[in-house]
Amino acid sequence: MLIPAGRAYDPGTGRNWEGTGIVPDSEVLVDQAFDKALTLATAE
Repeated sequence: MLIPAGRAYDPGTGRNWEGTGIVPDSEVLVDQAFDKALTLATAE
């Protein structure tokens, strides 16, 4: 039997994000998400 001992955590705070998730940098409606992602990806 193998039981993993690793955990996911936020390197900035040292705390895990289980139960809260990761807060997005930019909140948009689902139907605008692709356009916003494309804009952010191509911004200089």
